[in-house]
Amino acid sequence: MLSNRLLTLAASTGLLLGSLGLSGLTGARAHVAPAPTSTWSATNPLRPTPPAGSGWIQGWAVDRAGKPHLDVVVEAYRPGDLRDPVATALSYAGSNVHGDEVDGFFRLQVPEGRFVLKLASMPGATDPFRTLWFGRKVPVRMAGGVAEVGDIALTRVRKVKPRTVVTLDRTRIKQRQRGVVRVTVTHPEVVPVTGKVRVTADRKALTTLELRNGASYLELPRLGLGTHRVSVQFLGNEAVLPGSTASTVLSVVRR
Repeated sequence: MLSNRLLTLAASTGLLLGSLGLSGLTGARAHVAPAPTSTWSATNPLRPTPPAGSGWIQGWAVDRAGKPHLDVVVEAYRPGDLRDPVATALSYAGSNVHGDEVDGFFRLQVPEGRFVLKLASMPGATDPFRTLWFGRKVPVRMAGGVAEVGDIALTRVRKVKPRTVVTLDRTRIKQRQRGVVRVTVTHPEVVPVTGKVRVTADRKALTTLELRNGASYLELPRLGLGTHRVSVQFLGNEAVLPGSTASTVLSVVRR
């Protein structure tokens, strides 16, 4: 998509910022980067390396499910000055060396030094991401050439409601046995869902579990004869709403 590629080139040189009102803006998957053109001309030969005396910081703007996104504003700042960006670009769609379309790629042309990146949605975005500062603890070092930062995952302002599923290894056990409850918390826009769940049996709190890759399990304490309702409630995180609850029934018999 040539037009999107040109938008990125324009943003990287500051030509696009005035028209978009961005001049004062504050705020594991293999990818193949598109080969950039060195000028606005589509017929200009591809430049395989950065111009002399500068380098490229490049990566991919993705959501919490790893899906690349267009039109994310990416800015590079000196660590000691987070007011005025050194370079600005938009994540975009372009063609890689094989002619395949790739989304979410960004490239910033910067001088040598250390840089902090700021990623944010464009003003007026209908489903915006939260502003993210990348490299504040460990700035990106540029000594010429290309600095690859990989996928940078952004969290939306809007929180999503997950699906919580609870199951038992066995729904019927003997009196001296312990049941095992398993829980998964999922949402297609946040992969995996992280955070904690609270487990209760007959409305009595048992423990809180940490999710690993969106799942966890617990060996229940020994319960008395009869039926018992086991429930699990997700407690939420910065991207996912709390309160999603699921339950199941465990029967304890004499033999």
